[in-house]
Amino acid sequence: MRYEDPIEDTGFRGSYQYRVYDSQSLFDQLDTLKEDRNITDGTYDSWWDRLDLDNAGPVFQHKFRGRWGRDISAGALVYRGLSDGDDLDAVKYHVTVQDKSVGPVELTNVVFGNYALAFGQGLVMQNTDFFKTRNSGYNWDKRYIGVLGDVSQTQEFQLTGVAAEASLGNVRSVLFVSDDWKDAVLNPDGTVNQYVVMTPRIDNEDLAAAGLRDMKDVLHETTYGGNLKYVFGPGSWVGLSGYESRYNKYFKPAYDPDGTIDSSWRIA
Repeated sequence: MRYEDPIEDTGFRGSYQYRVYDSQSLFDQLDTLKEDRNITDGTYDSWWDRLDLDNAGPVFQHKFRGRWGRDISAGALVYRGLSDGDDLDAVKYHVTVQDKSVGPVELTNVVFGNYALAFGQGLVMQNTDFFKTRNSGYNWDKRYIGVLGDVSQTQEFQLTGVAAEASLGNVRSVLFVSDDWKDAVLNPDGTVNQYVVMTPRIDNEDLAAAGLRDMKDVLHETTYGGNLKYVFGPGSWVGLSGYESRYNKYFKPAYDPDGTIDSSWRIA
């Protein structure tokens, strides 16, 4: 058995995917189909009925991934969920530079654009819209620790900006800054009640026509932070993590006298 140095690859390779579907079984409909009691007249309705989603257009997605040589990769995603509008739910992209050295510092990943981020075993930071019961580290459920270019359908908790992962000997670090708009439930006074992951995402004009307040891209978020750790060996390290998020609106969770979450996001 003989090993040889790999042949230097400076060419381009990539993939393109187009997906379209309108099967309701593929949607996350739990909140969309749930009937809520209207506090004004006592009637019951749902987002699905209010927004006439039975007649909405299908979901479609364009996804591109490419790589130049061994150290530059890029990706792009254009996605629109169930909707009868023309606005896109997500337009994401990234350009990633990998495995570069700046003196004694090794740059593992430097990502410009949208990126996925996880550190502190995913407890301190892991940005995704989708819940998974476990990331065991086996099969396809392994949590990626560090920085990775993001062309997933995550929109609400996406990070947009610059992120870098680097090491100096046994010291490893992640630094990032993000600037993005988020969906949110607003109180009558314009403050934020809570984040909302809308599936499907509905244009504000359609929400208003259905008697609901604006929710799409109403909250501006700037987030920055990082992680620094010393690695003793495989699977053994000690580190420090932290981040800060700043917003253009105040948060004020509202409750009704009965102790349930206020329904003030309704216009009527």
